[in-house]
Amino acid sequence: MTHRLRFALLLTAALAGPARADEGLEAQAITWLSSSAIDEVQLGIEALAGSSNPAAVAALDARVRRGLPKPLLVQALRTLESMHATTSTETVLGLLRHRSPEVRAAAAQALGVFGGTRATLALRGALDDADPLVRIAAAHALGQAADAGAVPVLLRAFDRGVYETAGVIGRIGGPNDVQTLLGHVGHVPLEALLPGLAAALTRADLPQRLRLDVVARLADLGTPSVRVFFEATLPTLPGNANDAVRRAVNDAIVRISG
Repeated sequence: MTHRLRFALLLTAALAGPARADEGLEAQAITWLSSSAIDEVQLGIEALAGSSNPAAVAALDARVRRGLPKPLLVQALRTLESMHATTSTETVLGLLRHRSPEVRAAAAQALGVFGGTRATLALRGALDDADPLVRIAAAHALGQAADAGAVPVLLRAFDRGVYETAGVIGRIGGPNDVQTLLGHVGHVPLEALLPGLAAALTRADLPQRLRLDVVARLADLGTPSVRVFFEATLPTLPGNANDAVRRAVNDAIVRISG
């Protein structure tokens, strides 16, 4: 389908009025999904992004099950994600075993949005995927799903070198988990830990004493990269200028700079 024809169809729908335009475009998109022309299928996938119509979800789910070329399959998964298509969880779970890492990563990302026990359990398993792209996607998806029960698994993955889990641990882990992360300072590359420690410092729900320990441990390193980290993190900290953690970070910046 040419861009001119695509524009003409969208313009015709728009002239019908907002409500009828949405209904007409969705109906046309569902029809395109069944087309043998790959550009029409792509247009159908694009047109359904963000739709909440159960019929549209079902149609896209069915098209995914029928099979799509890898680029369109990745796009379809992102569209299902944008639709919050929890009824497609079973379909997406199956794609965590797809031969393409890009498809598995897109499936993991969608499952993080869908949530639910089956999705989070599958995402924990995806932390062992052979491809780092999938492991990273699974870690971020678990953070998006706020799956606190996954933190022990995330910590084990971190110990195996899946350092991308640090940010999620810092965001959803408990005090003991953050303390465990802090204990890795000096034993793994600092850059691997900083996203997790930054997330922990911005959490007012964590004990102040723990967050002060994070500041003190990093300040002891006294490196320029730590100073840059503190300068970037300072504006994101909770509390006012008199907050103890804010003052500690300010003092550390001055001390390292001097």
